Amino acid sequence: MSAGPEYAFVTAAPFIKEGAPRTSPSAVARSRTLAPVSALIELGYDARAYSLRAEHDLAASLRDSKAIVLGDSLAGEDEGKWCYAELLADIAAEKVLLDFVAAPEPGTARFDSYASAFPRATGLTAASRYVAARLRPLAKRPVEVVADPYAGYPGEPRAARPRRRSRALAWLAARAGVAADAWRMRLLWIGEADGVAALIELAPQLERLGREIPLALRCLCAAGRGLDALAEGLHEEDPDSLRLSIEAWSPMASAHALAACDLVLLPGASRAHRSALLAALHAGRFALSHPDPGYEDLAEFAWIGDDLGEGLRWALTHPNDVLDRLHRAKDPVERLHAPASVARHWVRIFQDNVV
Repeated sequence: MSAGPEYAFVTAAPFIKEGAPRTSPSAVARSRTLAPVSALIELGYDARAYSLRAEHDLAASLRDSKAIVLGDSLAGEDEGKWCYAELLADIAAEKVLLDFVAAPEPGTARFDSYASAFPRATGLTAASRYVAARLRPLAKRPVEVVADPYAGYPGEPRAARPRRRSRALAWLAARAGVAADAWRMRLLWIGEADGVAALIELAPQLERLGREIPLALRCLCAAGRGLDALAEGLHEEDPDSLRLSIEAWSPMASAHALAACDLVLLPGASRAHRSALLAALHAGRFALSHPDPGYEDLAEFAWIGDDLGEGLRWALTHPNDVLDRLHRAKDPVERLHAPASVARHWVRIFQDNVV
């Protein structure tokens, strides 16, 4: 009897149960661990995802696995603290691939902890060409790029358009004691703890802009310190200009929010942004983001710049350009980021490096 699956993916992040499938509060764990495993299983391969937080004797579970992918330690809740030392001491290093969503910075504890593992692992993988280019001179060995798979449901491209405010609707809503937000531009932020500060910093600018274009901002964040920080730091100071809603992330909430929103906001720098941009494009929704070198080819399908207020104005005044970008995104997103395509790439890597 086998003591483990053929292909194993391990993450430092916890798993949570949302309905039938397992998921994770970490976007990195969802895109680099859970999604590849689900796609591999769909293709008929023997694969399984593991969380360090849930397994008591993980080394024994992986004893007969042919390939083991250790996900980036940044997926955990300890700011990238090294967590694989004990596991690596108990499994065959020639089976191990180290996967990265960000290159560790020299001189940091994260880099020092990875440094000893670089020469031992059978291979290194990265989520983007940018990360791979930074990782190669540090690890002094080749790095294979494996794309993130998209997640969520497909949607028809939709451009944000200004809505006319209805005085009659506002009067009826006031009489009923409810908010009438149908005329508001619906913005969406889906993020994690590392992106909360940038969103809080952006809020006053959105509030000022909302005096011209009434806005509604829906925020989804995994339960925990990120959601707590968001609830503590983000306040509805001027609800006529900017209406806020804050809720815990879940797959269902994310799917509903993407379907209902007009624009997706990606302020600051966050390890969750690349998968959020992919989900937005797959859902047919336009994203406004601060520059991120990890977007690479996806950047041409979004608005990228330093002033997201300017980006919002551009999106509202250039609906045809927005639709053109979203339509052009469909082919590369489907071709390069479909879960089955990504899973087949992983299989090729296993065959070239391990099996």
